[in-house]
Amino acid sequence: KPFDDVRVRQALNYGVDVDGLIRDLFQGRAYRSSQPASPLVFGYNAEVKPYPYDPGRAQKLLAEAGYANGFKTSLDGPIGRYLLDKEMVEAVAGQLRKIGVEVTPNPMEFARFWERFLGKKFDGLGFLSVGNVPGDPDWNVAIHMDSKRRGIYYNTPDLDRMIEEGKVTTDPARRQPVYQRIFRHVHEQAPWIFLLDYADLYGVSARLEWKPRADEWILLEDGARVGDNTVIQAQCYIGSNVSIGNDCLIYPQVVIREDCRVGDRCILHPGVVIGSDGFFLARYFSPNPA
Repeated sequence: KPFDDVRVRQALNYGVDVDGLIRDLFQGRAYRSSQPASPLVFGYNAEVKPYPYDPGRAQKLLAEAGYANGFKTSLDGPIGRYLLDKEMVEAVAGQLRKIGVEVTPNPMEFARFWERFLGKKFDGLGFLSVGNVPGDPDWNVAIHMDSKRRGIYYNTPDLDRMIEEGKVTTDPARRQPVYQRIFRHVHEQAPWIFLLDYADLYGVSARLEWKPRADEWILLEDGARVGDNTVIQAQCYIGSNVSIGNDCLIYPQVVIREDCRVGDRCILHPGVVIGSDGFFLARYFSPNPA
């Protein structure tokens, strides 16, 4: 309690001014979200619209659920994992206070946050972002809402049945409406406060001919050279025979192929995938090793 009541969950959605967050924090470089998938994902339901900002309606729903005077909760969030994550946690907490929900922001380093998440240690709300590398809708619901996989905070028998139907249906014409139904159901049940999708921003040299990919991966071709003191962000794919310089920071979800050289004092976060014959000089280390 109180999040077992759908009226409370919907009230939180009505109580956050997402357009204001996009305007003030992201300078307009983000898009409203209405469901657990972006418009680029197969099965996206274009008929499902974002919750409007309506604090009056939020307070009415809270009163109907028995929380006319609000309630207290916390909002766990990572620091430096997502764009403006700490600022988002603080802003959402501040907006929810206006409808009577006293939210205590609890930002922390990502490794501790992820340990708390997987350990089901969240006492209230948690700030997360989910991407979709394969572009398949099962990815979006599997990792947070399927009881057989990682739906550890929200799952229902009805949703499990719909997810299973979508997973085993191979005909796209029959599969698409299954996920459209799932996304509408999730929107109405509101297990999340639906916030926004980031607009990807890249700094690109005028000498470089390059186009960003919809899956956000950055491909370093075979034989490339990565200089010293470089941060290699998540979702980079590094080809074979790539040389990576010294003092580099390599984030999770980076794939490093065979015969790559990683220099001294590089930090490889958990979740980096390394092919066979990868060669690493002394003194590289991984924080919080599994």
